[in-house]
Amino acid sequence: MGLDIVELLVEVEKKFNIEIADHEAERVLTISDFVNVIYLKTKITKKDKDIFKNIYYKLKNIFLRLNVPEKLITVNTEITSLIPQSELELFWNQLTLKTGLKLPNSKIIKYTEKIEKEDVKFLGLKIYTKTKRLRNHTLSQLVDYIVSLNYESLIDLNKVHSKYEIERTICMITSEKSGVEIHEIELFHAFTYDLGME
Repeated sequence: MGLDIVELLVEVEKKFNIEIADHEAERVLTISDFVNVIYLKTKITKKDKDIFKNIYYKLKNIFLRLNVPEKLITVNTEITSLIPQSELELFWNQLTLKTGLKLPNSKIIKYTEKIEKEDVKFLGLKIYTKTKRLRNHTLSQLVDYIVSLNYESLIDLNKVHSKYEIERTICMITSEKSGVEIHEIELFHAFTYDLGME
């Protein structure tokens, strides 16, 4: 376990007021592994508070006030379907102003279609090239980014209400320690291979 990961571990232990044993830390390879270790050590305070729904409905209401048709606004809707490219900065400023929260940089929203190509091989021989359209950021992902960026004001780590709160907190602390932008971090990412932490 390298210095980056040790620093991350120490930071998380302080934030959550827990101790992670060496044998537990050695099994932490991905962000999801880390979240699971913390979840097992954290007392979850059951409450009707759902931070995801709270932020989602806040965003939905802002989009409605900006004349986006309600039928378009779902958790799986791509942001590019909600915000015209020519009005991105205007919408982004309104979202920031009306939520009173930090948002990721609007430059993460790309209006050009992204295609991923992958060669399909059999016995080492290329059979065909598979193409698939890569999705742009969805409203659900935007909520995740917002919760992570604002975890210190939105989440009381002494009274955690859900595993989701732990996930978003760990993603943000990882972002801060690794230098990887929050929108580039996924729960399945390995600290060493995907995030370059040692």
